[in-house]
Amino acid sequence: MLRQFLEQAQTKDLTTTNYPKEHRGLRLHVSFGKGNQAKVPWVAFTDEDNTIQNGIYPTFLYYRRVKKLALAYGVSDPNAPPQSWPNTQARPTILSWFKENLNETPDKYGASLVKAVYDTDKPLDFSQINADLDSLLKEYKDLPEVSALHEATSMYEIEHEDIAFRDEVYHEIFLESKQVDDIIHLLRRKKNLILQGPPGVGKTFVAKRLAYLLMNRKNNRFIETIQFHQSYSYEDFVQGYRPLGAGGFTLKNGVFYEFCRRAQEDPENEYVFIIDEINRGNLGKIFGELMMLLEHDKRGAAFAVPLIYAANSSERFYIPANLYVIGTMNTADRSLALVDFALRRRFAFVSLEPSYSDRFIAVLRGNSLPEDFIHSLVRKLDEVNHMITTDVTLGSGFLIGHAYFTDLEQPLVPTYRSIIENEIKPLLQEYWFDDVAKVNKAIEILMS
Repeated sequence: MLRQFLEQAQTKDLTTTNYPKEHRGLRLHVSFGKGNQAKVPWVAFTDEDNTIQNGIYPTFLYYRRVKKLALAYGVSDPNAPPQSWPNTQARPTILSWFKENLNETPDKYGASLVKAVYDTDKPLDFSQINADLDSLLKEYKDLPEVSALHEATSMYEIEHEDIAFRDEVYHEIFLESKQVDDIIHLLRRKKNLILQGPPGVGKTFVAKRLAYLLMNRKNNRFIETIQFHQSYSYEDFVQGYRPLGAGGFTLKNGVFYEFCRRAQEDPENEYVFIIDEINRGNLGKIFGELMMLLEHDKRGAAFAVPLIYAANSSERFYIPANLYVIGTMNTADRSLALVDFALRRRFAFVSLEPSYSDRFIAVLRGNSLPEDFIHSLVRKLDEVNHMITTDVTLGSGFLIGHAYFTDLEQPLVPTYRSIIENEIKPLLQEYWFDDVAKVNKAIEILMS
């Protein structure tokens, strides 16, 4: 089990197989780092009364960065402190062991007590590791807080929550899994990302799923979504004075300021700020002095600056390293000026395109739509998009996206007609405002 875990953790291959039942009666929990900033893979053993969220348990922690594998006394229950384990006086914490032996700070789980530490940059002695694990498991079973272990096979479980979760989100996004992984890698490196594309490619939907994948969980507590518009200001975004009902003004923090503060106070979790229609706002005016702090290498307290409305120069603000920004941009919006070059340099750009692939077809099949209608729709959309692409005044940034049709369901005819008449036709009329014949031809193709 441990050998497989290490091989997969080192290669970041999240494909797992069935592990042997080496420790009957214990639940086995496996994580490949949960996608968090620390990215510390672990294997934990618990009985029926303890969980990884609320209990005490033996655990392996794999610190990739320093190539160390730690066998530790895991503790996550505030009512079960490390003293619950025997011989705690002779056991250093992960934090103290790292500082004494490596002059380093561990990525995570520094409060856990050390049973043994192994070097992973050379062949591991698995017989010794198994002996150490058996010793720790015996200590675990002897704890007064741990009830008698059940021998039923059902007590042994491998938790594939990481893998199952990622598979679910991959399925929701109309992108290949490798492309999604590349985008996540780009977001981690650059910290700021803009998804650009024509209407209906699901930019905001994808942005939220990317946030889930970055955090490796669906938890909207760590996500904030806003939409820029022409009246949006620095005072709304960062900080500014607002009138009081009884007269006078008070300094009020904006949504981004408050979100940054939350992320600063919780460095072990990743926070994602989503800005829909990011290029609709006056970006230089909205971001102000935060334009510098947005840079991926200017994150953290060392780069803190005083804000415009700061009471004094000692009051400083910074964007923490665990905060990521995802913006969306509609490439078919003619009214927008070019994105500020200074902002463009700080963001990585990813283009999303309409996808009428097998995944789109599978979604429509899942909606119980007739097979002949599905293939006819794909053909029609391809034909109209070809008209748009080959138009010298338009191009690929104006294509019709798949998201308009993913919710198609029975009764089919009125639903489809409503989408064409009330969503697609107005869009085409805006595209070809001076060419009614092209609008009529495209609508005729879609309605045929």
